[in-house]
Amino acid sequence: MKQQASVITILLFVFLASVGAMAAGGGNIPPTTTGQLPADMQMITSAKALMSYAKERVVEATANGWSNGVNLPGGNPYVWVTSSNPDIRVITQLLAKQMLSFNIGDPKSLVYLQAALFDDEQYILFTGQNQFNLVNGPGGWALPAGATNIVMKLNSEVPIYVPGVSYAYVEVSNGDGTYQYVWIQISGDRIMFPTSLCGFSGQLVLNVGQNTAAFDMSTGASVPPTPVSAQVQASLEGLITLDNPMEISFGLMGKAGGGPNTPIENPLYQASFSSPKTVSLYAVAPNGEIATSVIVREVGNPMPTVYPIDQRGIFTQVSFESGVYDVWFVFPTFGEDTPYLPPYYNGGGMG
Repeated sequence: MKQQASVITILLFVFLASVGAMAAGGGNIPPTTTGQLPADMQMITSAKALMSYAKERVVEATANGWSNGVNLPGGNPYVWVTSSNPDIRVITQLLAKQMLSFNIGDPKSLVYLQAALFDDEQYILFTGQNQFNLVNGPGGWALPAGATNIVMKLNSEVPIYVPGVSYAYVEVSNGDGTYQYVWIQISGDRIMFPTSLCGFSGQLVLNVGQNTAAFDMSTGASVPPTPVSAQVQASLEGLITLDNPMEISFGLMGKAGGGPNTPIENPLYQASFSSPKTVSLYAVAPNGEIATSVIVREVGNPMPTVYPIDQRGIFTQVSFESGVYDVWFVFPTFGEDTPYLPPYYNGGGMG
């Protein structure tokens, strides 16, 4: 008897697993056809529009029953019917004519009845379930009133048929010009569109073959591209470029601040010389500190040269050959680096 119960349990798990796999649409499989981008995506504009689309694609209905206790062999615990009639009542009425029967070990256990509607690839579109306890009446154990009236809801993810689709994602607008990105699962030639995304402002982006298009989530219409062109003027923060300068100075000699054009941060100078030249160098920081030294490095030469700066207000004279040089001043505290540990990325870190 124990061996028979074990076999029954194994068969039950196999049955439920096969039902779950069929309801999920058989898992992720690559697209089987190559198609064109759809003209529009009207079905994503609202939950009702998505429900209308899903209802139109129903071709199979199923029902099954079980208990949370021991389920014994016998009966007909799983039934299904097919129909492609545009009137959804045709297939639900066909399902209602099927007699579902199953045996349970404990009449006091919870009993479940489930119904579902599928598309032509057995991807689930609508599903509903009732749970209840049997009623012990004069005629024995029986279903309570209303137990067989199952109200099905739109699935949490609706498979939308897009032949040849390779990827899809939604840009959900935050209303301030920024977006959140939600990647949509692809299974075969379908995008598994989350019902919860209906009602958001944003765009659905689809890729089919070599083509990509965006669709407005409020209207479903294809979004025309907005061309943008620019000639980027790039510069380096904190860099001051000089050509053949006679003097490189930061601030006014002996005075803090140095006027309205004095940088608030310690700059890096790039000085270009077309011929040899002697240059005067001096710097006073906005906090009044006088630079203690100036560092000169010819571009391409890894070794810089350090020149001390006289603290009595005397310019330091440095001779330059033709070429390009980087120059920066060193102060007691002004312009000091502020080290910090970088944040962790992709689960990695320091150490």
